[in-house]
Amino acid sequence: MSLLAHSKRIFTALFIVSFFSLGLQGTANAGIVSSDQLVTAQQSQLDRQQLKTWMAREDVREQLIDLGVDVESAIKRVDSMTNQEVQQLSANMNEMPAGSGFVETAVLVFLVLVILEVTGVTDILPNI
Repeated sequence: MSLLAHSKRIFTALFIVSFFSLGLQGTANAGIVSSDQLVTAQQSQLDRQQLKTWMAREDVREQLIDLGVDVESAIKRVDSMTNQEVQQLSANMNEMPAGSGFVETAVLVFLVLVILEVTGVTDILPNI
């Protein structure tokens, strides 16, 4: 077999493979992202990070442990919360004055516990 015939076969095989692989590629979709959507997504991400930072504080961790909540599962729950839940929880946290008392912190912890109980992450109230 000559070199020319051999190279024609290789070229033909490569052409056939590349031709049929064109149909395997997915289509690309592009859309316009508004500034509001971008700001909302970034704000949600910042709120989520702020909640995680807040839960990493030693005094908050101690209160969660005293209430029987696994801190790591609570932090994982923050990751799985919807943007609206994160925004609401973050707004409640931001409305508290600096150095606020036990009542505000207990209400926030109670809210987190209720969310964890409703979603089935914890089983604090087994009879309900």
